[in-house]
This record gives sequence, C-alpha cells and structure tokens, in this order.
Amino acid sequence: MGAMHARSEVERRVKFIQDREIVKNGKLYWIVWVTVERGEHGPYFYGVTGCEIVVDRSIKRAYKSMPEHVNNMDKSMKGHIIVDHMDDKSKQLLADFLREFDGEMWKNSTEELKQALPE
Repeated sequence: MGAMHARSEVERRVKFIQDREIVKNGKLYWIVWVTVERGEHGPYFYGVTGCEIVVDRSIKRAYKSMPEHVNNMDKSMKGHIIVDHMDDKSKQLLADFLREFDGEMWKNSTEELKQALPE
C-alpha cells in the first residue's frame, strides 16, 4: 500500500514499456484509485477502480496502460466501482485495507462497493 499518483515504490527504478509480453514473467500489482466524498453520515469511499501494473525487476522493466490508469482515475472521481477484473485475493486485500483504514468510511460506503468486495 502506498501509491500517490505515479510515486509508488513499485513504480520506481523501472522503465515502463508498452509491450506486456516483455514482462510476461513479472509480478502483478494493482494500483487502486480511491475517491472519498462526504455524505449525510460523514465521509465514505465514493469511487474505487483498479488498474494493473506488471513489474519485472530482473530486467528493470514494467508495463502499465496509461490510458487505463487515466480513465480509471477519472471514473473513480465520478463515483464508479470497477474491481470485477481483479483476482479474488487482491479484492480481499483491498476490502481488508479499506475496512482497516477507516471502518466508519467503509460503513458509510455504498452497497455497490460492499457487494463488489468480499466480506
């Protein structure tokens, strides 16, 4: 955990390429755009969208789709929940993180988000 607009540790010291095949042996990471809004019961997780990054440290190369990241950041800011393409383990980690980060914000969040992520 700990990305802030292309400044995560995962994204440092690698060169990004546009051919995913070059990093086919890389490790998959998820960058998740989370937008917070304030509702009648207080702040809540308004938009949550996941984008993948594949990093192969052995060759110092990584793949990410910039259009996907830009579009998903925008969709998060507009309140969309897009996590269905994430694997189950990653969705569980995300759900646990959001709950532990602020249980009250999780409680105030939409049913759509709660149904998209496991208990």
